[in-house]
This record gives sequence, C-alpha cells and structure tokens, in this order.
Amino acid sequence: AARLVQILRARGFEGVIFPVHRSFDFALLNQGWSEFALVGCNDHRLGEWVDVVCADYHRNLEVGLRRLRHLGFERIGLVLTSQFDAASGGLVHGGFLRHQAELAAEDRVPVCFASDKTDASASVLTEWLGEHRPDAVLSAGVGATITSRCEGVDPVWVQLHAAGGEFHAGVDPAAGEIAAQAVECVVEKMRRYERGPRESSRMHLVRGTWQERGLVRRVAETVVA
Repeated sequence: AARLVQILRARGFEGVIFPVHRSFDFALLNQGWSEFALVGCNDHRLGEWVDVVCADYHRNLEVGLRRLRHLGFERIGLVLTSQFDAASGGLVHGGFLRHQAELAAEDRVPVCFASDKTDASASVLTEWLGEHRPDAVLSAGVGATITSRCEGVDPVWVQLHAAGGEFHAGVDPAAGEIAAQAVECVVEKMRRYERGPRESSRMHLVRGTWQERGLVRRVAETVVA
C-alpha cells in the first residue's frame, strides 16, 4: 500500500476508488491514504471507513425471488462464493435464509457455496443440484463458465451479481451506474476536500433491474413441462 500511495502522489492523483478486494487485508488503514478522497465500490467491508457505492443487494434478492415465484418456480436455490458473501455483508445470504424460513422444511434448498476454481466449483454444484433438485437457481459471484459445466441437472440460472462482468439474465446489478456514481462521489469529495478514512461514512445503494433476455424461453419450457 505504501508503494502505491507513493506512485499516486507522484502522479498528482487526488482521489481513489477501491474495487472489491479478493482478500481484505486492511491496507486501507495505511496512513498514506489520508491524502486522498476515497470511495469504495461494491464492498460493504469498506463502509466502516469510507463512502461506498454498491448494488442494493437486499432489494435485488427480493426482486429475483418475487419474479421467480411469479413465473411458477417453487424450489429456488442460491449459489454464491465466500468472497461475494463477505463483500456483500451477508445481505444476500441472510435474506435468502429468511425467505427459506417461511417454507415447509421439505421445500427448503440449502445454500451452496462455490469456490473461484472452475473444476472444483462445477463438481460441488453438480452434486448439490443432483441432491436438492432446485428448478431455479439464483447465483451471485459465480461465473457462467462454472455453471455451464454442471452436468445431469439443468435448472434455470438467474444472476444476482455477475462474475467478471458476464451478465446473461436475472437482476442486472447496474454496474455502469455504480461505476458512474462512484466517480461522481469521489469527485464531490475532492471538491469538499474530504480526505482519508472518516469516522462516519455513507452507503450509496443502486437498485438493479430485472432482465429476462434468454431466460424467457427457458422459463416457458421449464414451467410448462
């Protein structure tokens, strides 16, 4: 962190936007960051020290569940990575468990945690799908490359948070709007001369939008069958 601060200082930067960190090592607390206007993006863990612009994970989950129930799906599962769960503050995981609590025990589908490794995750997902047989799966932080390798069971996949920018169908997290608001936020902080981590921070939530796209045809096939 100290080396990065030196480079940014030498090049005249005044503001910094932090993306989601794969591993959270508290480098943000380096004293050198006190010279810059700071904003986090899509990582609730940063919210203790800086303003954060992120997807409205709780609402996006509610939209996904509501739309799937409206389309006739009853056994809805959730697949997410540990990294996404940490960065989202457990909001998606916790919200899904509350949804499951309202169902009869035999209708509940346990949450599946996938890793970032394609082969390992595909194996775990295939076993989970075969055992619990969800007819629709909400995914967060899991790439299409992984889900496409699941053999034998083919539920409808609905994204809540696309991995690597790959969005196909589900709740579009509005990545472009999040990025634009993050830039606007850091510019405003620079104008107000707000520098470094602060004792009080703001969370800017951006609502996603439901996008069926290729999901429409598969939904019709699955529900009718």
